[in-house]
Amino acid sequence: MMLGHYRFEFMDVLRTMPQTGRVIDLAELKRQIGAAIRAKRVSLLIPPQLLARTAGLSVDYLKRIEDGQANSTLFELHKLSRALKMDFAEMVRGLV
Repeated sequence: MMLGHYRFEFMDVLRTMPQTGRVIDLAELKRQIGAAIRAKRVSLLIPPQLLARTAGLSVDYLKRIEDGQANSTLFELHKLSRALKMDFAEMVRGLV
């Protein structure tokens, strides 16, 4: 998967649900994604420093993602899902 060549902003891609035309609350989506990442990390007993290093992100940026403050790209979320050994779809399933 060549996600590294594309810098789609995840939040822009999901801004509007085509099926319903419903506008998604981006702040809430970022909080939910961050909470899902943190919950998985904690359940696996992985310290934030190790997850950040494994995913190629800074610890500060990981904390911003987990706090719902970062505008993560699909590539960054994909790297986190791989580092957590979870399917990307599992990370975003059931959100909003």
